[in-house]
Amino acid sequence: MPRIVRAEQAFKKVPPVRPSAFEADDRDQERIDWVRQLWHDQDDLLAQRDRQIEENLRMLAGQQWTVYSRLLGRFVDITHYLTDKERAWRQRPVVNRLLLWYMLTFARMTENPPVISFQAATGDWTSMDLAEVMDPVFKTLWQETDMLELIQWIVGWMIPGGEAYWQTRVDPNLGDIVEWRGPAVLSLEDEDGVVIERVIPDAPFDRDGNPLIEAQPNGEWEVSGKAFQEREGGLVMEPLSPLQCRGQWGNGIPWAKKRIHMVRTFLTPEEVFDAYGVDVKPEVKGEESNRINELRKVQFGTGFFGATESGFEGLASHDKEGAEGYVDIIQMWHAPSNFPGMEGGTFEQPGGRLTAVTRTMVLRDGVRPANFKYTSPVRRASFVHVPGRPSGTTPQEAQNPIQRAFNKGWAQVLEHRNLSANPIGMYDKSQGISDDDITNEPGLLLGVNRKAGNSAPPIEYVKPPPLGEDVYRTQLLLKSEMQDLGQIEGSEGRAPTHDASGELVKELRFNADRYIGPTQARLALSLARTAEDWMAILPTIWPEEKLVAYTGEQNILRTVTVQRELFVSGKVKVIPDIESMLPEGRGERETRVFRLWAEGMLGDALDPQTQRRALEMLRMPHMARALLPGGQDAIMAEKENGMLARGTPAAEIAILPWQDHDEHLRVHEEFMKSPAFQDLPVEIQQQFMNHWMETREGRLRAMAQLAHEEAQLQASMQLAQLGAAVQAGLPILPAAPEEPGPQGEPEAPPAEVA
Repeated sequence: MPRIVRAEQAFKKVPPVRPSAFEADDRDQERIDWVRQLWHDQDDLLAQRDRQIEENLRMLAGQQWTVYSRLLGRFVDITHYLTDKERAWRQRPVVNRLLLWYMLTFARMTENPPVISFQAATGDWTSMDLAEVMDPVFKTLWQETDMLELIQWIVGWMIPGGEAYWQTRVDPNLGDIVEWRGPAVLSLEDEDGVVIERVIPDAPFDRDGNPLIEAQPNGEWEVSGKAFQEREGGLVMEPLSPLQCRGQWGNGIPWAKKRIHMVRTFLTPEEVFDAYGVDVKPEVKGEESNRINELRKVQFGTGFFGATESGFEGLASHDKEGAEGYVDIIQMWHAPSNFPGMEGGTFEQPGGRLTAVTRTMVLRDGVRPANFKYTSPVRRASFVHVPGRPSGTTPQEAQNPIQRAFNKGWAQVLEHRNLSANPIGMYDKSQGISDDDITNEPGLLLGVNRKAGNSAPPIEYVKPPPLGEDVYRTQLLLKSEMQDLGQIEGSEGRAPTHDASGELVKELRFNADRYIGPTQARLALSLARTAEDWMAILPTIWPEEKLVAYTGEQNILRTVTVQRELFVSGKVKVIPDIESMLPEGRGERETRVFRLWAEGMLGDALDPQTQRRALEMLRMPHMARALLPGGQDAIMAEKENGMLARGTPAAEIAILPWQDHDEHLRVHEEFMKSPAFQDLPVEIQQQFMNHWMETREGRLRAMAQLAHEEAQLQASMQLAQLGAAVQAGLPILPAAPEEPGPQGEPEAPPAEVA
């Protein structure tokens, strides 16, 4: 059976890909129904999970007396159903130990901020150069995209939600302003009427893609307008809640391997226009906002703010205004497949599919914008996986019932306190006391008509029975259970004993953090995959000059040699890695520099120049640059290599007498021995050899000049000694005769070095 026929049978319910991603056709309604059906097919399967996440959020926020009503289909606060009399005495306290657990777990998972780095995947020269080039680039992007803040959002969702999602997208309003310029073909007609095509290498273009050049009668050309300008775009990291993201159904399929990723979000019409260039009308409005679901609550609600939340419906009562005026958008990513129009999976042909739909419109339908290694640039990190569950699980689930029981115990204790402080009273009506006479006013005097023979007191109070020790013992047991389930012991900052050693505290802390170790490892892996998403996106928005600016001019050569790997072929042979970004402390830096100086790794320890370099390194905030062998001369030589590799003629690079020519030659020869040098065009190689020869000649000139200066200095010293001897009246001895040469002749003076 032909391959196309098999694909059509396997995807017979799938509407075709649009011929043009942003142009509507008569199959758009099928695409809307298909994408939204993929999302809503999982509604019932994930309903219980979504309720669990909402309950976890409410419990953390202090709404711990809310319960889910199947009749109403939402969470309700039982205190709203109390009568006015019950409100006067019933106690519903919230002793929020869950929030303590959340804050400690959050601090554990974010106290060592990570940063991206790269390792060569193979031992070849290009892979090592690529790793060295990409390391500073991605560390800079790590800071520019506020990855540390993103990680806090990720961890903040993982703890109550069991998992968290985030995605990389391009914001067209970021980045540097660039002009539309490029090669253009200009047709000229000579005097004989023959049309001659001339290629203009750097012509301006208008916003419609038309070259702004005009032919002149003399056969030349002129620019007819100013090039259209726009921002090149920049990377934006967007945290997503687990309620927003769904994937291909299958519990045993890792997120990176799922062939379908879906993201649901609500944007304003203005945001939709910025992202897709399409005018749309709000879809979430009117009565629908009264039936708002968990997803809209999390995205546009006023939030869960504890027992002070006002309104009968809690959060839902505030969501009508917050959700009004938004567009319901579902993005569906599909991995490359055999379906017509979705083939590919290469740098030139990314393949796959990205479809974005509202309830009534297709915003986009076409191949993916970049060749992502995985299905989409949406990443996921889970707290822990429990078999049989479609998503991650959080330890908070086990603590919620204990927290509720703990609150109920304190409610009973407080109600008993109320009974003790304001006991139930009884009075004798026959003695003339009325209801209005009895108050809690201190020093109150009541007049009574006590009858003869009636010894009963006119007012009596019922003393409640004392609370048994089991009540408080139960509260302590519940607290201990939460301590154990939340792994709180050892992380509060209290010493386990009065005279605990530092090593003991360290080991206890290590044991307390053991349960989040696998979670942190999976998070690091997902963050490294985010860097792989960046590698796929950057070639679509960055020119070569941008990469050079990020790597620095001293790395121009390495940037140029790996340009094809990163921007053309897309076959990157490096592995992103996540490491701690905690800076080296001043004391650690001083100790490290002193050890290098004492062991002679910086040069002779007694040499003043070596000592001066060591002192400079002590002032450096980062030692990587200070430890570069060769210092400034090596950096300048690397820059010259980059200039030559980019086509700068050797004659335009000055050979300065104060340079360390030996260091320059070492850096040039190191590259000229590498395989990367053989891959350069022959004319570029020739420029390298010309510059190498000019550097050698400069070295010889410097040596000759030094020898000449030394000879002059020696002659001056001899004249000075002779003058001193004459003044002292000492006899002047004749100079010793020169030694005969091989033929008995005096040796000829050495030839002057050119």
